[in-house]
Amino acid sequence: MLNIHQLFQRKPDFPHRPKILFIQTEVPSFVVQAIKKIKEHNLYPESEIILFCRQQDRPAFEENTYIDQIVTYKGKQSILDLDLVRGIRNINADIVCSIFSGRPFFKTLKILFCFIPIRRHLVFDAMLDHYYLTIRTLLRTLRKQPKPLFGLINTASHRVLLLQTESDQETLRALNTLLDPKVVPDGKISVFCSETKQHIFQKHHKVTKIFTYHPTRPWGSVRTLMQMMTSKIDVVAAIFSGRPIFLKHKLLYFLLPAHSRLVFNKKLDCFYLNWRNLGWFLTRQETTPQELFLKLLRVLFYLPRFLYLIIWVTVVTLKKFLTAGQE
Repeated sequence: MLNIHQLFQRKPDFPHRPKILFIQTEVPSFVVQAIKKIKEHNLYPESEIILFCRQQDRPAFEENTYIDQIVTYKGKQSILDLDLVRGIRNINADIVCSIFSGRPFFKTLKILFCFIPIRRHLVFDAMLDHYYLTIRTLLRTLRKQPKPLFGLINTASHRVLLLQTESDQETLRALNTLLDPKVVPDGKISVFCSETKQHIFQKHHKVTKIFTYHPTRPWGSVRTLMQMMTSKIDVVAAIFSGRPIFLKHKLLYFLLPAHSRLVFNKKLDCFYLNWRNLGWFLTRQETTPQELFLKLLRVLFYLPRFLYLIIWVTVVTLKKFLTAGQE
């Protein structure tokens, strides 16, 4: 017997060809993949798709045979235009559909999706799994989800920063893996390594930039660190083989601001790190609970020193600048 939750999540049947209003809340390639899912036999293969999208993205959808009608808007201001909202309501769609991938884009359209007076709201998540919006599933749309599969988003280059946390040979092998479009499509790769290793990565024709530090003069690395912090990284990658080397680099891996974090294990298999696979990541590193506890203690003791170092260097630099200005 079906429970209440399963009953609400059953696919509703329609006596006629269902009309689906799809509101764009992701990049065009991701939207196209979701529309293909709708046309599969387990959803609505005979449905009529009306797409509501940005004017600039219209060319990307015009040749799609799955889309029957396209309604566009020019900017954020026109989304709230009363005539446009009235036109959307007059479509009389049976289902309104959208993508909630966890990425902070199309926020106004996501709000519009929730308040459109259509009985059934169909939602796709970051992995293109679908569910109907109910009181029970509302928190699922607000929950931070894993980033969308990069294989579905090929509209722009992705800035990748590879931190050297293993030997030169292993790092080069990981670098070649990053060139696979299934891992990161059209990636612009940068490398963070010692000045003594710079010549090794300069020979690689796909490396666009190298961030270096001096192994015996850590004070001079603050400028490099600030450059990386402000370089708008899409993907930060590193090798975690389980060996106790490059510990500061591995800590930096978690501190750098980036949209996604790519992990290589000791076999150089890679995956994107999130809360769901964090336990798998720790067990694969063959870390005992005692070792994990000690590592966490090292991080807790080292992080304040690390932040103090940055603040101290910043204050000293400002003092020198102000003193030079007074002279």
